[in-house]
Amino acid sequence: DDDTTTSNSSNSKINLMNQQGRCLMTDHGQFVLFNVYVPNGGSTSLQLKLCFLKALRRAMQRQRNVLGRKVILTGDLNLVHDPNDIVWSDRLIHLPTILQQVRNNDNNSNNNNTLDQ
Repeated sequence: DDDTTTSNSSNSKINLMNQQGRCLMTDHGQFVLFNVYVPNGGSTSLQLKLCFLKALRRAMQRQRNVLGRKVILTGDLNLVHDPNDIVWSDRLIHLPTILQQVRNNDNNSNNNNTLDQ
């Protein structure tokens, strides 16, 4: 079944990211802070980066929408605004394209909770 394969693949990616310690959420009373080190999409796959961003987005939305918490996001997002912001121009990722892919993935899996934990 394709859904099972996708679910197992997504779960293994989440487990890998958890082992790498890429996100630390701390509770500061009136707000929670997500300190992240986003995969860069160059040395790791873009698919892993998108999976991480999607899981992060859901975790932040849960804190905001379900638990009513204020959320602050900080850390190394591994996103660039301008080609001059990076040393290796051949590794340039077009941010609008990534955001559209994340939105498309969210829209395609609205009813699929494979990344919810």
